[in-house]
Amino acid sequence: MKEIPDESINLVVTSPPFALTRKKAYGNKEDHEYVEWFMPFAKEIRRILKGDGSFVLDLGGAYLSNGSR
Repeated sequence: MKEIPDESINLVVTSPPFALTRKKAYGNKEDHEYVEWFMPFAKEIRRILKGDGSFVLDLGGAYLSNGSR
C-alpha cells in the first residue's frame, strides 16, 4: 500500500487472517495482539482512503455481539 497515493481510493474491502477463535495452523493471537498486528494496515488504509471513502473489514464472526469470542 505504500506506493498508493494519499486519499486516492474510494473503497477498501479486506478479510485478514482471523487468528482469534478457532485453532489456526499459523497460530492464534490474543485480542490485543491481533489489534497491534492490524494497526499498521489500518493506518495505511486510512491514509489511502478518500475523505468520503469506505472501509469494509470482514472478521468472519471472530467477535460475537455479546462481547465473547
